[in-house]
Amino acid sequence: KFGILPAPASPWKRALKPVARTLLQIVPSARMAMQRQLNAQSSPGHFGVAALHTSLHASLRALHTDYVDFFFLHDAPTSVLHRQDLFAALEHLVAAGKIRRVGISSQPPVIGAALAARLPVLRSMQFPCNLSNLSISLPLAATCARILAVANHPFGGASGITAGKALLTSLANSAETPAALREKLRPADDTTLADVVLNAVTRDTGVHIVIPSMLRPDHLRANLAAIERSRFSSEDLHWLRSAISSSPRPQL
Repeated sequence: KFGILPAPASPWKRALKPVARTLLQIVPSARMAMQRQLNAQSSPGHFGVAALHTSLHASLRALHTDYVDFFFLHDAPTSVLHRQDLFAALEHLVAAGKIRRVGISSQPPVIGAALAARLPVLRSMQFPCNLSNLSISLPLAATCARILAVANHPFGGASGITAGKALLTSLANSAETPAALREKLRPADDTTLADVVLNAVTRDTGVHIVIPSMLRPDHLRANLAAIERSRFSSEDLHWLRSAISSSPRPQL
């Protein structure tokens, strides 16, 4: 990704890196606080051609490779879509074999504008997609089959998990929910939530890849089971997406 410049790495920060890694192994919950601290020190909005080349070549050197598979414009605003010089440079780098696939990573309204713009070099889209916002996933398949769609933050963080379980509990107890589906939604635990979230985001939508945050082995096992052995049919998921999209709830 490029577009956000990290804070300069001072010698003491470099020295503390091993300590930070050890801390995260002992206290995984500290990862989010540490990420917020790093984000606060970063500088967004650097989408010039010079920043593009600097970022790409720094990545190539760090990765010891001649090309990258994916190169995303990170947290890009809609205005970046009008940067003809930037997209001409990206097309040149693709033609030169330095980048295999260019994409844009941003919020759903920007992704919608990018899909409408149909810029040939933009062949990947990454965006948050969870129970609070499933709308962007549905038009993708019909809009542009050449786009590789990547959904992140599918659970919406700790608050999203709590809100998601409450939503599933409400649906499981609602007389409007089909009886067979009410049984499948019980209990509204981590396993059921993973099943609903990951399959609602990916099945029968235009989303090809979903990136959940997995800090514990049981999270990994639950997420794999949700994809491999889902208890929900395509008809169930269609009903759930419609019900969830029409339910009033806080944003995750």
